[in-house]
Amino acid sequence: MAEYAVSEVLALQDLFVFHDAGSPAKNKRPNGPPINTIEPTDPNSWCGFNCVYKELNIQLPFTGGLLIAEGFIRELAVNMGYHPFWKFQSVLELIFENGKLQRAEDKSSVAKAIREEHLVSGVMGRRQLSDDSAVKTWIEESFSLNYSLLSNI
Repeated sequence: MAEYAVSEVLALQDLFVFHDAGSPAKNKRPNGPPINTIEPTDPNSWCGFNCVYKELNIQLPFTGGLLIAEGFIRELAVNMGYHPFWKFQSVLELIFENGKLQRAEDKSSVAKAIREEHLVSGVMGRRQLSDDSAVKTWIEESFSLNYSLLSNI
């Protein structure tokens, strides 16, 4: 698991890992090697990580887009796959070139438009799935991390 910081650049801030050193059952303490002179500490993690590297501040040469979302709409929860951006109230798209932030755009209205266009009201907010191909498409979309819908709107 990783936590990132965004200002004018995209940077890896904190990194949580499980370093087993050949004996995972015995390695409950931070025992990983240093990264950029940062020693791992105990993350007190419920996820099973035994090392956290805090404040790495490693600039990432990422080119592409990221979506940052908050305000998950609980009625749209499905215990399968990933929750797409349109299931959140607030959505921000960040575009990077070689790690440098080029632009940030509010896409909350796009998320709302997709919800209103594709969801059937009154049926727990879920899409109408009337045939096998619709079900297959829905499952594939549930496990996709692509947000190409934004480029079409």
